[in-house]
Amino acid sequence: MEVLRPVIKKTLVKGVIAIAVLSLVLDVNNFFNYTIFLVVSLSMVVAYAFYKRASKYTIEDEAVVLKAPFRSAKRLRYDDIRDLGISQGVLAKMFNCGTVYLVLKHGKGAYRLVSGGSAEALKDVSDPKAVYEKISQRIEA
Repeated sequence: MEVLRPVIKKTLVKGVIAIAVLSLVLDVNNFFNYTIFLVVSLSMVVAYAFYKRASKYTIEDEAVVLKAPFRSAKRLRYDDIRDLGISQGVLAKMFNCGTVYLVLKHGKGAYRLVSGGSAEALKDVSDPKAVYEKISQRIEA
């Protein structure tokens, strides 16, 4: 059994980049107002990062278990998984993280696919290729 948690460094960097871009286009006449903007927006980014970090993905012998805060755990048996995929953007590659998508045989996943199926995601896991291989080996077994 292996427990994975999302990498939050990428989330924090994306949040800071978004705040920096917004700072460039804001009409800031007052230092006090700008300080309030920074404190509120940075607090929201940090709160989201902690929320994201509270997610947990467990790779068991018979299933993958996805647990997000304020939601019940979702157990996906390997024989319910039709296919796997990896998504890794530029920033994710820099932090060696990415999202592993589990394409399901039934339509009960959180993400709807254009092809008509559904999928679940293990978001921002460290070394997504290794996670992909572990799950792929268990599906084939």
